Amino acid sequence: SKWLVGLTDTADFECANKDGYFDRDAAGKFDKGASARKRAVMAAERCIGKMKAISGLNLVIIDAHGIANFDQKHIMWATWHELSARLTDEVGDDNTGLNIQATESSQIDEAFEKVAGAMQGGAAG
Repeated sequence: SKWLVGLTDTADFECANKDGYFDRDAAGKFDKGASARKRAVMAAERCIGKMKAISGLNLVIIDAHGIANFDQKHIMWATWHELSARLTDEVGDDNTGLNIQATESSQIDEAFEKVAGAMQGGAAG
């Protein structure tokens, strides 16, 4: 089987515009993330499509956004959390997805121990 394990704060700056900024409307106000959200969703959907074409993939996302110390009021947080869950939920029928929340540093170690145990056992869970 194949394993892909990611430790992330879920913040995705690839969804910013080509100049590296989150979009503003014609009046110069933030567009509430609509354009950035669209880019992020499209990227996640491309990734989901590629994962579904694979058989025997075990995807694990260790979500450490709670300890990342990044701007919790950022307009994209809800989207990033939603897409993190979609990646593991929609990984495909022939695959396994696991999304582990780590809100303290010690939970990161525990998450990797859980993944190591699943690797030895042959499946995530």
